[in-house]
Parts: sequence; structure tokens; C-alpha cells
Amino acid sequence: KEETLDLKEVINEIIGSVKIGELIQYGPENLPAGPDIEKDPNMIIVEGRADVINLLKYGYKNVIALEGAQGKIPETIKELSKQKKIVIAFLDGDHGGDLILRELLAHNVKIDYVARAPAGKEVEELTKKEVVKALEDMVPLVQHLKKMKEYKPVQAVKAETQVQAQLQVLEGVQQAPTVSPQAAKEVLVKIPSQVLERIRTLSGTLEGYLYDENWNEIATVQVREIVSKLESLEKDKVAYIVFDGVITQRLVDLASAKNVKVLIGSRIGGVTKKPENVELLTITDLLTT
Repeated sequence: KEETLDLKEVINEIIGSVKIGELIQYGPENLPAGPDIEKDPNMIIVEGRADVINLLKYGYKNVIALEGAQGKIPETIKELSKQKKIVIAFLDGDHGGDLILRELLAHNVKIDYVARAPAGKEVEELTKKEVVKALEDMVPLVQHLKKMKEYKPVQAVKAETQVQAQLQVLEGVQQAPTVSPQAAKEVLVKIPSQVLERIRTLSGTLEGYLYDENWNEIATVQVREIVSKLESLEKDKVAYIVFDGVITQRLVDLASAKNVKVLIGSRIGGVTKKPENVELLTITDLLTT
């Protein structure tokens, strides 16, 4: 038994050494990062070096650390975030995680999604299962900020303004509020009132609806059948999908291949690569005012 334990320890040490070997120092601040931090279109921001090493161990190579920001966010992080399609802030499950997010936003770092470690845990100590679960459960920045009612930084207010502007367009309101250039690039879709009403009653049904370009219903399916149904249909047949389920990377990739314009689900889970031709929305984003 002792020999077996010793062998396991040696193997773990070897694996750990390999992953640490993949760790690089990036930018003039020598920030701990994964080897793909520059070439990958997406980025995961964590707090420290140990967090990066833990994520490297599970195959996440597009990660970079603030390395204990303490009120000063590295310029490298600010500039790099502007170049990425999707930026995920992966935070510890304590008050310190909230403080890090506040600092990121206060320094105008582009954040698209927020992932959290389980309550009381740090990213550096998470198991692979916990890491995957945390990333699957990540939520859009605006949705996360709504839970932080006491926090209203400039970027949060801007984000709320963008959401309100989108809601007004979706519900057919003619008012055209001023939004940032980034918000102007977003795909805004006018959803018919009957579809909005269906969305309001969708929760808990585990059903999905496929629509064509003119919002004519093509099919009603169970959530588990959406992928197979979409696979069976011709390209450009489906323009919009509304369903009571999680928007996954697999569904996003398939929707992109089929030229689906918009996916509306109960939440977005684990999507790290978002195609340019598909807009992702959640039911909460549409119905929360």
C-alpha cells in the first residue's frame, strides 16, 4: 500500500510540474497566465497565481491573474479585455470576490460573464467538477450586478441602461435612448407580443419553440430534443429559438452552423466561444425590468 501511495504522489507531482511548466508571465507586469492567453479569443480572469495553476491543471489555458490587485488593476488586463470576444471573471466565493469585481469594473475592464466558486471556497482549491460547474453556472454581468443591489458603479449604470434600451426595443417602444457604441453593435430583435407572452409562461415547462424569420412557429419540442430537431432541419430554416433550458456551447455551435439569429434560454451555461452570427439572451434579461 505504501508503494502504491508513493507512486500516486510521484504521478501527482509530475502532473503538477507539467502544468506549472505551462504557466507563463504575461505583459510588463509579469502576470501569471496560461499559454493561450494571447491567441485565444476569450479570456478568464482570476485573482492569483495559484488560481491560474489550478485551472491549467484542468485544461483551461486562456486564464490570467490579477496577482492580488489591491486597488490597482494592471494595464495589461484592461487592454487585453478589450481585444477579447468574451471575458469571464472567475471569482472566489467570498466577499473578496465581490471586491475584485468592483475593482475590475471601477477600472473599466470589459467583463461579459461572472463565474463564482462555491460559497466560502477559493478558485485555487476547486476540483475539476467544481470548476466545470462554476463555469456552467456563470451569468451575464448585468444579471450578476442586479444581485448586488448596493453596488452602482458607472459601468453598472451603463450596463443597466443598455439592458433597458434593449428591453424597450424588444417590446416595441419607439423611444431611442442614448447607448454606448458597444451597445449599438448588439443585435436588437423586436419580439412579437404573443411570443413575449409565451416566454412569460415558459418557466418550468421544459419546452422549446422554433421560429422562422417572420416569427412563424416551425415546431414545438421538448428541451432535450432541440439539438436533434435543429440538426434535422435545413440551414436558414430556423431564425429564432426560445426554450426553457440552458444555452450550451454545443447548441450555440449548431445554431451558428444553421444560421439561427437568436437563442433565448433560461440561462447561459459554459459558453466560452460565442459566434458573431448568433445573439444569446436569457428569459430573465428580457422580462426583468
